[in-house]
Amino acid sequence: MNKTILKDALLRAYLESQFDALLEKKWASILPAHASTAREKDLPSDSLCRSIIARYTAAFMGTFQAWVGVTHQFARHERTRCATADNGRCESQEDHIGLLYDFAHHCNALPDPSAYRHIAQHWQYVRNLFRHPAQIGIFGLSCLATLELASAKFMPVLRAIATQLECQDFKYCDVHGEADSAHADALLDALDDEGDSGYEHPTYFVQVAHGHTMKLLKQIFLNVE
Repeated sequence: MNKTILKDALLRAYLESQFDALLEKKWASILPAHASTAREKDLPSDSLCRSIIARYTAAFMGTFQAWVGVTHQFARHERTRCATADNGRCESQEDHIGLLYDFAHHCNALPDPSAYRHIAQHWQYVRNLFRHPAQIGIFGLSCLATLELASAKFMPVLRAIATQLECQDFKYCDVHGEADSAHADALLDALDDEGDSGYEHPTYFVQVAHGHTMKLLKQIFLNVE
Protein backbone atom coordinates (compact mmCIF):
# COMPACT_ATOMS: atom_id res chain seq x y z
CA MET A 1 0.00 0.00 0.00
CA ASN A 2 1.14 3.53 -0.79
CA LYS A 3 2.08 4.81 2.65
CA THR A 4 0.09 8.04 2.36
CA ILE A 5 -3.04 6.85 0.57
CA LEU A 6 -5.29 6.76 3.65
CA LYS A 7 -3.81 9.92 5.14
CA ASP A 8 -4.32 11.72 1.84
CA ALA A 9 -7.88 10.37 1.58
CA LEU A 10 -8.81 11.72 5.02
CA LEU A 11 -7.18 15.10 4.38
CA ARG A 12 -8.97 15.35 1.03
CA ALA A 13 -12.31 14.47 2.63
CA TYR A 14 -11.71 17.09 5.33
CA LEU A 15 -11.08 19.77 2.71
CA GLU A 16 -14.17 18.70 0.79
CA SER A 17 -16.29 19.04 3.93
CA GLN A 18 -15.58 22.81 3.82
CA PHE A 19 -15.73 22.77 7.61
CA ASP A 20 -13.06 25.45 8.04
CA ALA A 21 -14.76 27.90 5.69
CA LEU A 22 -18.24 27.21 7.07
CA LEU A 23 -17.02 27.65 10.63
CA GLU A 24 -15.32 30.96 9.87
CA LYS A 25 -18.40 32.26 8.04
CA LYS A 26 -20.74 31.22 10.84
CA TRP A 27 -18.67 32.80 13.62
CA ALA A 28 -16.91 35.62 11.75
CA SER A 29 -18.55 38.33 13.86
CA ILE A 30 -16.76 37.21 17.05
CA LEU A 31 -13.47 35.90 15.69
CA PRO A 32 -10.58 38.31 16.36
CA ALA A 33 -9.86 38.90 12.67
CA HIS A 34 -13.37 40.31 12.12
CA ALA A 35 -14.72 41.30 15.53
CA SER A 36 -13.60 44.94 15.35
CA THR A 37 -15.76 45.57 12.29
CA ALA A 38 -18.72 43.43 13.31
CA ARG A 39 -22.08 45.10 13.80
CA GLU A 40 -23.85 44.47 17.09
CA LYS A 41 -26.88 43.02 15.35
CA ASP A 42 -24.62 40.39 13.74
CA LEU A 43 -23.27 39.10 17.05
CA PRO A 44 -24.59 35.70 18.15
CA SER A 45 -26.82 35.68 21.19
CA ASP A 46 -25.41 34.63 24.54
CA SER A 47 -27.98 31.85 24.56
CA LEU A 48 -26.61 30.42 21.31
CA CYS A 49 -23.03 30.75 22.58
CA ARG A 50 -23.86 28.82 25.73
CA SER A 51 -25.65 26.19 23.66
CA ILE A 52 -22.55 25.60 21.52
CA ILE A 53 -20.30 25.11 24.54
CA ALA A 54 -22.88 22.88 26.21
CA ARG A 55 -23.18 20.70 23.09
CA TYR A 56 -19.41 20.44 22.74
CA THR A 57 -19.06 19.49 26.41
CA ALA A 58 -21.85 16.94 26.16
CA ALA A 59 -20.22 15.35 23.12
CA PHE A 60 -16.63 15.10 24.30
CA MET A 61 -16.17 15.46 28.07
CA GLY A 62 -14.98 12.03 29.15
CA THR A 63 -16.08 10.49 25.87
CA PHE A 64 -13.05 11.62 23.87
CA GLN A 65 -10.74 10.12 26.47
CA ALA A 66 -12.67 6.85 26.35
CA TRP A 67 -12.35 6.77 22.55
CA VAL A 68 -8.60 7.28 22.82
CA GLY A 69 -8.32 4.41 25.30
CA VAL A 70 -10.47 2.00 23.31
CA THR A 71 -8.62 2.77 20.09
CA HIS A 72 -5.32 2.13 21.85
CA GLN A 73 -6.62 -1.18 23.21
CA PHE A 74 -7.78 -2.54 19.85
CA ALA A 75 -5.22 -0.96 17.49
CA ARG A 76 -3.41 -3.45 15.30
CA HIS A 77 -0.25 -1.47 14.63
CA GLU A 78 2.36 -0.26 17.09
CA ARG A 79 2.41 3.18 15.51
CA THR A 80 -1.27 3.64 16.35
CA ARG A 81 -0.71 2.45 19.90
CA CYS A 82 2.17 4.92 20.32
CA ALA A 83 0.11 7.83 18.96
CA THR A 84 -2.90 7.06 21.14
CA ALA A 85 -0.73 6.41 24.21
CA ASP A 86 0.83 9.87 23.86
CA ASN A 87 -2.57 11.45 23.32
CA GLY A 88 -3.99 9.67 26.35
CA ARG A 89 -1.02 10.71 28.47
CA CYS A 90 -1.64 14.38 27.69
CA GLU A 91 -5.36 14.03 28.34
CA SER A 92 -4.67 12.50 31.76
CA GLN A 93 -1.69 14.58 32.91
CA GLU A 94 -3.31 17.87 31.94
CA ASP A 95 -6.76 16.76 33.21
CA HIS A 96 -8.63 17.71 30.07
CA ILE A 97 -11.88 16.37 31.52
CA GLY A 98 -11.62 18.68 34.51
CA LEU A 99 -10.48 21.60 32.37
CA LEU A 100 -13.45 21.21 30.03
CA TYR A 101 -15.85 20.97 32.97
CA ASP A 102 -14.40 24.16 34.48
CA PHE A 103 -14.51 25.90 31.11
CA ALA A 104 -18.18 25.09 30.62
CA HIS A 105 -18.95 25.95 34.24
CA HIS A 106 -17.34 29.40 33.98
CA CYS A 107 -19.33 30.01 30.80
CA ASN A 108 -22.52 29.00 32.63
CA ALA A 109 -22.86 26.39 29.89
CA LEU A 110 -22.82 22.98 31.52
CA PRO A 111 -24.87 20.56 29.39
CA ASP A 112 -28.59 20.25 30.00
CA PRO A 113 -30.93 17.69 28.37
CA SER A 114 -31.41 19.90 25.30
CA ALA A 115 -27.65 19.81 24.60
CA TYR A 116 -27.64 16.02 24.63
CA ARG A 117 -30.75 15.87 22.46
CA HIS A 118 -29.20 18.18 19.87
CA ILE A 119 -26.11 16.01 19.36
CA ALA A 120 -27.76 12.64 19.95
CA GLN A 121 -28.07 11.42 16.35
CA HIS A 122 -24.53 11.88 15.11
CA TRP A 123 -22.94 11.33 18.52
CA GLN A 124 -24.58 7.91 18.49
CA TYR A 125 -23.27 7.22 14.98
CA VAL A 126 -19.74 8.04 16.11
CA ARG A 127 -20.12 6.01 19.31
CA ASN A 128 -21.22 3.01 17.26
CA LEU A 129 -17.85 3.06 15.49
CA PHE A 130 -16.35 1.85 18.76
CA ARG A 131 -18.69 -1.14 19.19
CA HIS A 132 -16.99 -3.48 16.71
CA PRO A 133 -13.63 -4.69 18.05
CA ALA A 134 -12.41 -5.96 14.69
CA GLN A 135 -12.58 -2.45 13.18
CA ILE A 136 -12.07 -0.21 16.23
CA GLY A 137 -8.42 0.43 15.41
CA ILE A 138 -9.05 1.99 12.00
CA PHE A 139 -12.41 3.55 12.91
CA GLY A 140 -11.09 5.07 16.13
CA LEU A 141 -7.87 6.33 14.58
CA SER A 142 -9.80 8.04 11.77
CA CYS A 143 -12.23 9.63 14.22
CA LEU A 144 -9.49 10.90 16.54
CA ALA A 145 -7.36 12.21 13.66
CA THR A 146 -10.37 14.12 12.32
CA LEU A 147 -11.11 15.70 15.70
CA GLU A 148 -7.52 16.73 16.32
CA LEU A 149 -7.26 18.12 12.79
CA ALA A 150 -10.48 20.13 13.14
CA SER A 151 -9.56 21.48 16.58
CA ALA A 152 -7.13 23.92 14.98
CA LYS A 153 -10.23 25.71 13.66
CA PHE A 154 -12.87 25.09 16.29
CA MET A 155 -10.71 25.85 19.34
CA PRO A 156 -10.42 29.57 18.41
CA VAL A 157 -14.20 29.59 18.00
CA LEU A 158 -14.68 28.17 21.48
CA ARG A 159 -12.34 30.82 22.87
CA ALA A 160 -14.19 33.60 21.03
CA ILE A 161 -17.55 32.33 22.22
CA ALA A 162 -16.28 32.15 25.81
CA THR A 163 -14.87 35.67 25.51
CA GLN A 164 -18.28 36.99 24.51
CA LEU A 165 -19.70 35.24 27.58
CA GLU A 166 -17.07 37.03 29.72
CA CYS A 167 -15.48 33.76 30.76
CA GLN A 168 -12.30 34.17 32.82
CA ASP A 169 -11.00 30.60 32.60
CA PHE A 170 -9.33 29.69 29.30
CA LYS A 171 -7.07 26.90 30.53
CA TYR A 172 -8.92 24.34 28.39
CA CYS A 173 -8.28 26.42 25.25
CA ASP A 174 -4.72 27.19 26.29
CA VAL A 175 -3.61 23.54 26.50
CA HIS A 176 -4.75 22.97 22.91
CA GLY A 177 -3.08 24.35 19.83
CA GLU A 178 0.44 23.13 19.20
CA ALA A 179 -0.29 19.92 21.11
CA ASP A 180 -3.37 19.21 18.99
CA SER A 181 -1.38 19.83 15.82
CA ALA A 182 1.29 17.36 16.94
CA HIS A 183 -1.35 14.80 17.91
CA ALA A 184 -3.12 15.24 14.57
CA ASP A 185 0.14 14.66 12.70
CA ALA A 186 0.94 11.52 14.72
CA LEU A 187 -2.54 10.07 14.25
CA LEU A 188 -2.60 10.87 10.55
CA ASP A 189 0.85 9.40 10.06
CA ALA A 190 -0.33 6.16 11.68
CA LEU A 191 -3.34 5.76 9.38
CA ASP A 192 -1.67 3.87 6.57
CA ASP A 193 0.22 1.50 8.86
CA GLU A 194 -3.00 0.75 10.73
CA GLY A 195 -4.93 0.35 7.49
CA ASP A 196 -2.28 -2.02 6.18
CA SER A 197 -2.71 -4.32 9.16
CA GLY A 198 -5.26 -6.77 7.80
CA TYR A 199 -8.41 -4.69 7.33
CA GLU A 200 -10.44 -5.71 4.30
CA HIS A 201 -11.72 -2.24 3.35
CA PRO A 202 -9.53 0.35 5.08
CA THR A 203 -10.34 3.24 2.73
CA TYR A 204 -14.05 2.70 3.27
CA PHE A 205 -13.60 2.55 7.04
CA VAL A 206 -11.67 5.82 7.03
CA GLN A 207 -14.35 7.52 4.94
CA VAL A 208 -17.17 6.29 7.19
CA ALA A 209 -15.47 7.35 10.42
CA HIS A 210 -14.43 10.72 9.04
CA GLY A 211 -17.91 11.37 7.66
CA HIS A 212 -19.72 10.65 10.93
CA THR A 213 -17.21 12.70 12.92
CA MET A 214 -17.58 15.72 10.64
CA LYS A 215 -21.37 15.52 10.85
CA LEU A 216 -21.11 15.58 14.64
CA LEU A 217 -18.86 18.66 14.55
CA LYS A 218 -21.24 20.42 12.17
CA GLN A 219 -24.14 19.51 14.44
CA ILE A 220 -22.33 21.20 17.33
CA PHE A 221 -20.79 24.29 15.75
CA LEU A 222 -22.96 25.03 12.71
CA ASN A 223 -26.33 24.36 14.32
CA VAL A 224 -27.02 21.61 11.77
CA GLU A 225 -29.68 19.14 12.88
